[in-house]
Amino acid sequence: MTKQQYLSVKAINPLDDFRLWVMFSDGIEKIFSMKPYLHQQAFQPLKDVAIFNRVQLDHGIPVWLDGEIDIAPARLYVDGEIVFSDPKVKREFLEGLRTPFAECIPASEVEW
Repeated sequence: MTKQQYLSVKAINPLDDFRLWVMFSDGIEKIFSMKPYLHQQAFQPLKDVAIFNRVQLDHGIPVWLDGEIDIAPARLYVDGEIVFSDPKVKREFLEGLRTPFAECIPASEVEW
């Protein structure tokens, strides 16, 4: 039996233009734009930049407003644009030594 890996967010920072810098549990970093989601009712409060900028992590899941709004790490991972601030991670990724998660496990299945 192999140990399942759970995709989670290790670090997150809001950027300009409703974007997020995200570092995942596999060391991969991505930039994710929330702009396409802001029209959805659940995310409309994030149109207020002051609220958007108060993003926090709750057990590896990005949340706003004390958990009233959240977004799945898998969504950020799949739709985010990869960036490399750590040359070692970039080299490992490009050489195939570090591979992205092939399968994302929903947060609802994670036992905290």
